[in-house]
Amino acid sequence: MTPEEWTYLVVLLISIPIGFLFKKAGPGLKKWGAAAVGLGLTLFTCGPHSLHSLVTILGTWALIQAQPCSCHALALAWTFSYLLFFRALSLLGLPTPTPFTNAIQLLLTLKLVSLASEVQDLHLAQKKEIASGFHKEPTLGLLPEVPSLMETLSYSYCYVGIMTGPFFRYRTYLDWLEQPFPEAVPSLRPLLRRAWPAPLFGLLFLLSSHLFPLEAVREDAFYARPLPTRLFYMIPVFFAFRMRFYVAWIAAECGCIAAGFGAYPVAAKARAGGGPTLQCPTPSSPENAASLEYDYETIRNIDCYGTDFCVRVRDGMRYWNMTVQWWLAQYIYKSAPVRSYVLRSAWTMLLSAYWHGLHPGYYLSFMTIPLCLAAEGYLESALRRHLSPRGQQAWDWVHWFLKMRAYDYMCMGFVLLTMGDTLRYWASIYYWIHFLALACLGLGLALGGGSPSKRKTASQATTGQAREKLREDSLQVFKMPHFPKRKGTDQWSCGILDKVPVDPQYWGKSFRARKRQAREQVASGSESKAAHWTRQLSKTKGKMKEGFQTIQPWAWTLKKIGGQFGAGTESYFSLLRFLLFLNLVASVIEVCMKLIPTWLEGTPPGPPSPNISSPCGSYTPQPQGLVTFSTQLFNLLSGAGYLEWSPLFYGFYPPRSKLAITYLCSVFVIGLIYLLCILHRSVSGLKETLLAETDVLTSYSHRVFSAWNFGLHGEVHVRLRQRIILFELQVELEEAMIRRRAAEQTLGQRVKVWSVRALLNLLILALLGAAFYGIYLATQYTVTLQETPVVQENPLLKLLVDYLPSISISVFNFVLPIVFKFITSLEGYTRSRQIAWILIRTVFLRLLSLLFLLVSLRNQITCGGNMEAERCKACGYNYEELPCWETRLGQEMYKLVVFDLLVGLLVMLLVQFPRKIFCGLCPGALGRMMGTLEFQVPDEVLGLIYAQTVVWVGSFFCPLLPLINTAKFLILFCLKKMALFSIYSPASRTFRASTANFFFPLVLLVGLAISAVPVLYSIFLIPPSKLCGPFQGKSSIWVQIPESIESLPQTSQNFLYFLGTQAFAVPLLILSCILMAYTVALANSYGRLISELKRQIETEAKNKVFLAQRAVALSSANGTL
Repeated sequence: MTPEEWTYLVVLLISIPIGFLFKKAGPGLKKWGAAAVGLGLTLFTCGPHSLHSLVTILGTWALIQAQPCSCHALALAWTFSYLLFFRALSLLGLPTPTPFTNAIQLLLTLKLVSLASEVQDLHLAQKKEIASGFHKEPTLGLLPEVPSLMETLSYSYCYVGIMTGPFFRYRTYLDWLEQPFPEAVPSLRPLLRRAWPAPLFGLLFLLSSHLFPLEAVREDAFYARPLPTRLFYMIPVFFAFRMRFYVAWIAAECGCIAAGFGAYPVAAKARAGGGPTLQCPTPSSPENAASLEYDYETIRNIDCYGTDFCVRVRDGMRYWNMTVQWWLAQYIYKSAPVRSYVLRSAWTMLLSAYWHGLHPGYYLSFMTIPLCLAAEGYLESALRRHLSPRGQQAWDWVHWFLKMRAYDYMCMGFVLLTMGDTLRYWASIYYWIHFLALACLGLGLALGGGSPSKRKTASQATTGQAREKLREDSLQVFKMPHFPKRKGTDQWSCGILDKVPVDPQYWGKSFRARKRQAREQVASGSESKAAHWTRQLSKTKGKMKEGFQTIQPWAWTLKKIGGQFGAGTESYFSLLRFLLFLNLVASVIEVCMKLIPTWLEGTPPGPPSPNISSPCGSYTPQPQGLVTFSTQLFNLLSGAGYLEWSPLFYGFYPPRSKLAITYLCSVFVIGLIYLLCILHRSVSGLKETLLAETDVLTSYSHRVFSAWNFGLHGEVHVRLRQRIILFELQVELEEAMIRRRAAEQTLGQRVKVWSVRALLNLLILALLGAAFYGIYLATQYTVTLQETPVVQENPLLKLLVDYLPSISISVFNFVLPIVFKFITSLEGYTRSRQIAWILIRTVFLRLLSLLFLLVSLRNQITCGGNMEAERCKACGYNYEELPCWETRLGQEMYKLVVFDLLVGLLVMLLVQFPRKIFCGLCPGALGRMMGTLEFQVPDEVLGLIYAQTVVWVGSFFCPLLPLINTAKFLILFCLKKMALFSIYSPASRTFRASTANFFFPLVLLVGLAISAVPVLYSIFLIPPSKLCGPFQGKSSIWVQIPESIESLPQTSQNFLYFLGTQAFAVPLLILSCILMAYTVALANSYGRLISELKRQIETEAKNKVFLAQRAVALSSANGTL
C-alpha cells in the first residue's frame, strides 16, 4: 500500500469514533464541529492547495445568489470548468495539487452542483406558490430556505465523506443536523453489521495485489507470456481493485453510521444519494423514535454482492459507487441532449470520465460501457424471451460471466491510465470485448432486437393492444341492427357510450391505423415483388428518418427559440448544431487515423536536440531551462513552447510510412464527408427556398389554414407554434409591402436607386481593399517585430505581436460589418435582400481576409514564390525563419480559433451583460436605446462560418483543431442560448428561415472551397519540412501516395493507375454530361408542368372572383327590385 492509501485508511478509521461523539451533539455543535474537523483534515492533507476548494465554494455561492432560477446549469459549468483548470495546473507551471486535494475537489463538485439544484427547485417552487396565490404544504426534499455563505461552507467542509464519499445532498445534511431524538437512532449494531466483511476484503486486497502486481502489465516481458495468461491477468487485477474500494467505501459508510448520518425510517424508502422518497411523520417523543426501524440506504455507497453477482452490465453500474451513480443519473443523464438510452449513457459516461480526471485510460474505459449496454440490450431483447426457463437460466449464467469479463477488461484502462499502456494491453488480447460487443450488437440488430427505450415502448404497446380490444368491442355496439326506440333506451345507450374512449385523437389514430393496414393489404395482393420491396424500402427509410429525428440533440430548445425569436434565429442555432456534429465526426476521424496509429506503432520520438544540425538548420520547439508561469500561459494561448511539440500540431508526428498514408488520407476522407453533408443540407434548404418563393405556397391563406399542427399537446407547444406563424406572417407582409412600393417606382426613380447602389458598392470595395492591405502589412511586420530585442524580452509584448494578424482581422471583422449594415440600409432592398447582401459582403470580408493572411504566410514560407532565393534554395522553403513551416501555419490557425473564442466571451461579459443591466436600471427611453439588444443573425452566422473555415484550413497542420472547435462550439451553444433568453429581445424585423437554410450552407460550401486551396497547394507544391512531421525527406507531401502504390501488388497498381488515365476520364466525363443533360431536360419539363398548373390555378382563382362579383351584383339587383 502507498502512503496515500494509508492516510486514507487512517482518516476513515478516525472518523468512526468522531462520529459517535457528534451523534448526540446539538445542531450547532454538529454544524460547526463537523465543519471544523473537515477543514482541519483539508488543511492538514492539502496545505495551501486548500484554496482550490475555497474558490470553488465561493464561486458557486455567488452564482446561487446571482441567478437562483438557473444556478444549477451555471454551477455545473463553473465547477466542471474549474476542474479543468485544476488538472491543468502542472501544464501551466503551477504547483501540482496533492491526491488528497483531488479527492476533496471531486466530492465538492458533486455537493455544490447538488446544492445549486436544490436552491433552484426551492426558488421555482416559491415562484409557483406566489403565482397560485395559496400556501402549500412542504414538499418532500425541498429546502426550507436558501443557505447562507457560512452554511454553505459548513456543508462543503463537513468531515463526513469529505475525501472518499459517500455523496449526500444538503437536505440530507440538514436532516442530520435537525434529528429530533438522535439517541434513539441505532448506530452500533448497524455499524457492526456493515463492517464485518471489511477485514476479509482487506486481506484479499493485500494478497491479490501482491501476487498479481499491476506494474507487471507495463513491462515488456509480460507481453511475451502466452495469450491465456494475458487474458487471465485482468481478472485478479480487477479483483484487487474491487477489494480496495470495498474496504474504503465500507469504512466511509461506517463513519456515517457512527454519527447517525443518513438514518431514515425504513418506511421512507430512502435511495442511495437521494434520500427518502416518501414523507414520514416526525416522531413526537424518544419512545416513538425508538420504536421506528431505521436504515442507512441514503449513504450506502456499495452493494458488494450486487456488484459481483448481478447479471447485466447496467445493473452492475447501479450497485457500484451508488451515491455518485444517483448524482450522475439525476443531474447528467436526465439533462442529456439526446433521448436514446445508449446515447444518454454515453453522454453520462463521458462526463463521468471527465469528472474522474484527464487520463486517457478513464475515457477508453468509460466509453466502452455504452457499447456493452447497447450490445446486451439488443441481443437480450432479441433472444432471451424466446428461450425456455432453463434456457433463460443458462443465458443468465453466460451473461454474468461475460459481464464480469467486460468489467475486468474496462478496469485495465482505469488503472493503467495512459493511452499507450491501455491500448497495448487491449491489443495484446485482440480487443476481444470490443469485437464481441460489436458482434452481439450486430446479431441483435439482425434479429430485430430493441434498445431499452424501445422495450419500454413495446410494453406500452401491449397496453395499447388491450385498449384496441376494448375499442373493437365498442365498435360492435354501433354495428348492431337498428331497433325501435323504447323507454329506457337512452339510459342504456349512455351506459354503453360511457365505456367507449372519447379522446378524439385516440379514435383518429385508430382509424388511420386501420385504414393504412387495409390499404397495405390491398396493395400487397396486387403489387409486384419490385414494387413490394420499393415500398418496404421507403417504409424503412421513413422509420430511420424518424428515429434519427428522435435522437437529435436540442430539438426542443430549437423549437422554443423559433417560437420566441423567429425562424431566422432558430436557423442560426440549427447551423451551429450542424457544425458541432461535423466537427465531432472530424475529431473522431482525426483521432482514429492520426493519433491512435502514432501510439500503436510505438512511442513517438521526442523533440529534436538543439545540438543536432542539418543543411536545413536546427529546430528546437521546446525551450530549455526554467519556464515561468507567465510564459507557460502565453504558450497556451499561442501554441508555442510545450504545445508546439505535442499531438496538437503537425511536427509531433514521426516519419513512418503507414502513418503518413493515414495522415494524408484522413484529409480527403474528412473533406469528402464535409462536402456530402453540406451538399445534402444545401439541397434540402434549396427545396424549401423554391417552395417559399412561389406565390401559391406562401399565400396568407396557406399560413392561416394549412400551417397548423393538430398533433400538438399542451399549452406551451401551442403558444410556440402560434408565435412561429406570427413571425412568418410578419415577414410575408413586410416583403409584400416593399415589393409593392418597388413596382410603383418610375423610370427616373429606378435610375436614381441604381446609381446610388453603384456608388455605395464602390465605397464598399474601397473599404475591403483597405482592410486587406492592413492585414497584409500586419502579417509582414509580425516577423520583423519578433526579431527586436524589446519584444523578445517582454512575454506580454511578444504575445501581442504574435496575435497581431488575428487582432487586425478581428478589428476589421468587427468594424466593417457595422458599416456594411448602414450602407445596405440606404440601398432600398427588402429585408431578406438586405440580409443577403450583408451576408455576401461580410463573407467576402471574412473569407478573403483569411485568404490574404494565408497568402502572406505563403510568401514567408516560399520566399515570395522564388525558390532560387538564398533562404529557400537549399531546402525549397524558408528554413531559417520557419524550420517547421507546417507547425507555424497550424499555430496561426490555432491562435485565430482561440482569439475568436476569447473575443466572444469578453464581448458577452463586458459589453452585452452590462448593457442589459443598464437597461434594467434605466427603464426609460435612454435605457431602451442603450440596453435593448436584438440577435443579429447575419453577424452571428458569418462568425460561425469564418470559425469553421479557419478549422478547415488548419486541421491538416493542427490535427486536433476540430476537437478544440467541437468544445468551442459546445460552449458557444450554451452561452448563446443563455444570452438569448436573458439578454436579447425578439427581433423587431425577421427574415425567412427557408432563405437561411439554403444560403448558410451555400456560404459554407464557399468557405470549404476556399479552405481547400491552401491545403491542396501545401500538399502538391510546397516541399515538406525536413526536420519535423511524417513527410520528412520527401520532395512533396503527395509523393507519399505514388510510393505507397508501388508497394502494392501489380494488379492493384494497374487498376489505380488506370483511374488516372484518359481511358477512364473521358468515358466518365461523357457519362456525366449525359446524366447532366437528362437532369436538365427533366427539370425543364417539370418546370413547364408547374407553370401550366400555376396558370390553371390563377385562372380558377379569377373565375371564382368573377362568379363572386356576379353573385353580388345579382343579389344587389334583386334587392333593388
